[in-house]
Amino acid sequence: RLILLIACSIISMGNLVGVQGAKLQQITLLLDWFPNADHVPIYVAQDKGIFTKHGLEVELVPPTDPADPIKLVAAGKFPLAVSYQPSVTIARAAGLPIKSIGVLVDHPLNTISFLKKSGIEVPSDLRGKKIGYTVAPLDLILFETIAQKAGLTKDDYELISIGFNISPSLLSGSVDAVIGAFWNYEINELLLEGVEANYFPLEEHGVPDYYELVFITNDKYLLENRKVVKEFVLAIK
Repeated sequence: RLILLIACSIISMGNLVGVQGAKLQQITLLLDWFPNADHVPIYVAQDKGIFTKHGLEVELVPPTDPADPIKLVAAGKFPLAVSYQPSVTIARAAGLPIKSIGVLVDHPLNTISFLKKSGIEVPSDLRGKKIGYTVAPLDLILFETIAQKAGLTKDDYELISIGFNISPSLLSGSVDAVIGAFWNYEINELLLEGVEANYFPLEEHGVPDYYELVFITNDKYLLENRKVVKEFVLAIK
């Protein structure tokens, strides 16, 4: 058994050396946000050499703006990106040449979040409030879906673009609530600041269940680099 184990180890090491010795395909993955817990599978694949085993050298890049990934992939500036499935559907319907190639998070993380001390308890309490959003047009569509179900019109609230500044905007009081805050990140971030926050899960207030985060590519890149895309998807799987 010891001899068999040693032999298997040598074969395994030989295969890995063979892959590492081969020329790796360099690709860049544009993230949807700055690195956070949602990206753990990607960083594990990178740290454990899984990308390397699939012949890839992957560079991970955070976006300058959370709305950038779809636009930059559609324009051919990046081969791959992480984005939001509803945004991909909207962009595809508008004629942008992008496709989803895999799923990173298969249920909604997005919420309407607000500080506990705000007094907001139900969606109708958002009447007269300033609502921050991170990604247009997705967050606007999602918020309006919930607002309409709560009996609110567009005249009942003010929408304000806040980019990445979710927690600072809530803490400073520049907005009363935010659409685009993830329940597994910003809520905990606020708690670490000693501030309690509550949230409305979108899927519990009129928004159908959907994939939160997906991997996307450009139609042309997929056509010309099917093997690279396939190996990337297998590495993440």
